[in-house]
Amino acid sequence: MWGHRTDNWTKLLAFRVKTSGDGVAPSTIQITKEVGSNSPQLLRAYDNADVFDEVVIEATGPSQWNPGAGEIVVERITLSKAVINSAWRYTSVAPTSTGKLVEDFGLLFHGYDRQAVL
Repeated sequence: MWGHRTDNWTKLLAFRVKTSGDGVAPSTIQITKEVGSNSPQLLRAYDNADVFDEVVIEATGPSQWNPGAGEIVVERITLSKAVINSAWRYTSVAPTSTGKLVEDFGLLFHGYDRQAVL
């Protein structure tokens, strides 16, 4: 449903996308998140070189048309044929909201689609 989060999601602290631009070579993304309940699944996917058919990143923010509506999806990035190619766990210099460890996952992907909600 457009404008609402999907059921299976993880809060990201940051992400950085670098597309290859040629449509042939894989592009990369690095995501930063707190260590959480899904961390073992992501590490297992990294160890097994699992390929994700689709990875969706949704940026949320307040509704421009209905300020009382709370957070809605304002941008959606969909990656296809993604594989986790790196994983790091560390203590952040900046404190996180819960004080948990932080981890970065690097992904290679072949398809990239970005949609903004206007």
